[in-house]
Amino acid sequence: MVAVPGTGSAPAARAGAGAWYDGAMDDELRTKAVDTFIEAANTADPERRATLLGRALTDDIVFWGPLGRGVGRKAVEDFITEVVQRHPSGSCLMVRTTRVDAPDEWARYGWRYESATGEPLLSGMDIVHVAAAGDIDEIVVFAGPLT
Repeated sequence: MVAVPGTGSAPAARAGAGAWYDGAMDDELRTKAVDTFIEAANTADPERRATLLGRALTDDIVFWGPLGRGVGRKAVEDFITEVVQRHPSGSCLMVRTTRVDAPDEWARYGWRYESATGEPLLSGMDIVHVAAAGDIDEIVVFAGPLT
């Protein structure tokens, strides 16, 4: 489950955007990739997590996370297992808090990491690059407030 308060659908075309903007269908693909990634982060079952990551990410994804740079789907899977799933607060949930804003192949979205009781633990924004096939080939994680 991905909670998304206050989202709206993107326009099918943007005035003056020209042929480079593919419209609402691509927005749906980008949103689906992001939501599948978040679902994978929230899944405790390692097999299901690997399947979901296989749907959302390219094999050679570049992941810029709080612990540094990793390459490959296994690096993302290891981050989720070690950092997200084994959080000291126990069972936690990653929640998308904004729509996926995707003017072209780059997209951004807000997120919140919360305890099982809904207490916010950390929030931030991710920037993702979505390949033509609709899967993510780069993620840059920005966690915490920008001060």
